[in-house]
Amino acid sequence: MSNEEEKIRIGKIRDGALSMQVGDENDGPISGMVSVANIDMYIIKKCAIYRTFLADEIDPERTNSNIPNGYQKIVSQGSESETVARSFLTVNVLFNSNQFDGEIDLKRVMDLSIVVMKELLAAQTIERDLITEQERALSAFQQPKQRSLALPSVEGLNESLKTFVQKIEHATQAIFAFTQQFYGHREKMWNGFETEIQQLYGATDEFSKFVGSMTPFMVFIRNLRNCVEHPKGAQRVVIEDFAITAVGTLTTPTVEVVHAATPQPKMEVSSFLPQVAGQILDIFEVLMIHLASKHIAPFGKFEKTVGFLPPDQIAGDSKVPASYFIFFNGRWNKVG
Repeated sequence: MSNEEEKIRIGKIRDGALSMQVGDENDGPISGMVSVANIDMYIIKKCAIYRTFLADEIDPERTNSNIPNGYQKIVSQGSESETVARSFLTVNVLFNSNQFDGEIDLKRVMDLSIVVMKELLAAQTIERDLITEQERALSAFQQPKQRSLALPSVEGLNESLKTFVQKIEHATQAIFAFTQQFYGHREKMWNGFETEIQQLYGATDEFSKFVGSMTPFMVFIRNLRNCVEHPKGAQRVVIEDFAITAVGTLTTPTVEVVHAATPQPKMEVSSFLPQVAGQILDIFEVLMIHLASKHIAPFGKFEKTVGFLPPDQIAGDSKVPASYFIFFNGRWNKVG
């Protein structure tokens, strides 16, 4: 068989009807699909997300008939995850939509949202594991016997906290790169972004005020990373395991950030971790609302906006609260 005949044969195979079993029953049912710029296809299941690929992606010249179509798991969380819904799936709703009127590299934007999602999910796993280990150690604690006390401890506390900080800082880096897909700022990181938005829209604009409010926290996260990776006298993180006070009280693990510009007083690890990860997700979600609101596709004389759905209006399998709205018949109506 000639090369040309072989290509024709392979073409008939690959251009025929496609059927693929993605994942297994442990992932739950399929709740949706996300197509990105005719390049990537994601299958969203209840407890997992998969990226599918076709044989032509691997063998575009169609030289090997044995190359299969396939799929790869992206994360072991799916549509039931609040983090997935408020990051990757929100990006899909707001920017992979004909309601959006900006000029962006959609694939790059979606890829960055996946980075944010994966890093936050990884950070939350560390958070859960640390809190579980802390609770286990605390449950095994016994009162002193014969003036001797066995203090509980959280194994790997320092290493886990360092990894947690790295994960959340990677998430904020991806969020910063996300903003660069919409605006041209390249210097001074978050302070540079704040300056550009204020110059574009004015200091009293709601987007400008939001960016001004989020910048100190994002700078804190960057400084926190530096404290962990480049510690020195006035720039470090102080981590303490279980301890006993002079009055005989048992204290749980704490973390303190020593930094001239962005200090954080001593705080319980079990409170610090979820607050930090949660605030990053909050910031990313609201940031997306503002970015989309500045790039809404017009629809005649009708007024349009972007905002959050009331909890009772969020669709069945979806936990995505963000939506476009149009003002019609005297009220705001969800678009799509």
